[in-house]
Amino acid sequence: MELYFMMSLLFGFGGAIITLIAVSIHRSIVTKQSKATKHTQATITEVIDTGHRSAPRYIYEFSANDSLWRAEASGKSHLREGDAVTIYYDPNCPENIYIPQTRPNVALIVLHIIGIGWLFASMMLFVFWKMGIK
Repeated sequence: MELYFMMSLLFGFGGAIITLIAVSIHRSIVTKQSKATKHTQATITEVIDTGHRSAPRYIYEFSANDSLWRAEASGKSHLREGDAVTIYYDPNCPENIYIPQTRPNVALIVLHIIGIGWLFASMMLFVFWKMGIK
């Protein structure tokens, strides 16, 4: 087999796998958000710095179903300890929360772009192979 064809297969399978991973993570996040239908006010009780480039982890405390709950979530927002925010939670499992103020995960966006880029490279290599370009 020729080099372009082999590279086309490699980039095609790699791009498909990367894109499928990104899509499944995205669907998991969307499913979690769609189950979080009730909203309430939560207070940030702790901010955990996870490292130089990582998003901080926030510990939220809120009242739901006549109980006090604590939940942890990460996100690139500029919140501080003691800030009050509106959160959405799953009434069946209040630990599952969604915070609309947090920005989308940059790593997930980059994963989508890499996967699509690899698929595009695979198509271009296949076209070069078919056209006989060396």
